[in-house]
Amino acid sequence: MVADIRKMMRNCRMLHKLKDAVISVLYNNSLKNMKHYASTYKTDGRVCVVFIVQYTPAWNQINQLYEELKARNGVDVYIVCVPYHIKKHGDAFENDTYEYFIEKGYSPINALDKGRKWFDLRTLHPDYVFHSRPYNHFMPRVYRSEIISRYARICNILYAPGFMYGDMMTTIFNWDYFKDVSMYFAFSEIEKDYWNDKFQKGYMEKLQAAYSIGIPMIEGMLSYRTNENDGKMKVMWTPRWSSDPKIGGSNFFNYKEFFLEYAEKTPELELIIRPHPLMFDNFISTGELTKEEAEDYVKRIHQMENVQLNEDKEYLQLLWSTSVLVSDVSSLIWEYVITGRPIVFCPSGIKCDYVDSTDDMLDVCYVVNNQQELQETLDMLRNGKDPLSEKRQEFVSGFIEKHKHASKRIADVLIDNMKKI
Repeated sequence: MVADIRKMMRNCRMLHKLKDAVISVLYNNSLKNMKHYASTYKTDGRVCVVFIVQYTPAWNQINQLYEELKARNGVDVYIVCVPYHIKKHGDAFENDTYEYFIEKGYSPINALDKGRKWFDLRTLHPDYVFHSRPYNHFMPRVYRSEIISRYARICNILYAPGFMYGDMMTTIFNWDYFKDVSMYFAFSEIEKDYWNDKFQKGYMEKLQAAYSIGIPMIEGMLSYRTNENDGKMKVMWTPRWSSDPKIGGSNFFNYKEFFLEYAEKTPELELIIRPHPLMFDNFISTGELTKEEAEDYVKRIHQMENVQLNEDKEYLQLLWSTSVLVSDVSSLIWEYVITGRPIVFCPSGIKCDYVDSTDDMLDVCYVVNNQQELQETLDMLRNGKDPLSEKRQEFVSGFIEKHKHASKRIADVLIDNMKKI
């Protein structure tokens, strides 16, 4: 038995070493691509920036940078729309992302060139390429990082700031994508330091760099600022899409009945349930929820006069019209905090090592651990009591000050770096 265990441990160590070796080779190849680009590319004086958009909710994080670059002289900016679901419908393709951006008044490029082939990004001669999310497996091969890094610099602004250390940070800063990223614009100094440490070789050779100069997400949120309120207390609940402890866990099953019951006995309250787009499908795939149970829950929501299920692609205006946010671990909290309104944070019971910026933010949130605490907190806020208000406003002022004009600073970095090639 002991010999078998030792053999298994040796095999595990060998697998880890093999994995590390493969990652090292891939990383070195990525750095060679970056060196090749830096040594051979000749610019005509203009800067070309391409935004590959597939996950439309993430557009809020970079829209202000797009507008800033579009207003700059000598800069060409393009939006290339990739379908959210990459699959073939009979003999034709559909591109929901492209249709959405057309509807919103943009002039995007359809990634489905003539409905049959993927648009060749190289025809734009891009200097910089931003993806809407850092996961290659969602993308067709031609738009994956290892291909694009051969002819352009890949840049990244995360659609979801790192909430905690450990597995979540590892999942976000995955090697498959970030090994090919030349420039990362961090949410905080902590993320910047994490990046520089993880990609130390590229950082030391000045082929990869992280910047902590603010992110455009805050500017996007502020552009929708409004104080409009119809007098009703509007509570928005954003349960996490996965119960996986590695990414924070979910309280959906803990509070799904509570919220409907609370709304039923509090008719003057308006409840907005906004799940992550992946939530119901994920719980069905894991067996935690059947398709019939999910449909029944949605049906019950639609039958209630003061409850709505919100799955809109755009949500910033919705955040400003909401009185209170109740949320699991979510990047949405960082956007909502800008409103200065109360946030009720729901830990999932999983031990989490929050980054310092998250700890600072949670200090101005109401933290609840069960249904009783949640009800007491909502009742308190409904009765006009908000003891964290002053502390929260102070935090929000400093937060906005740090990130305002981020788009201008990022655009300056992009343009200045082209002059060094």
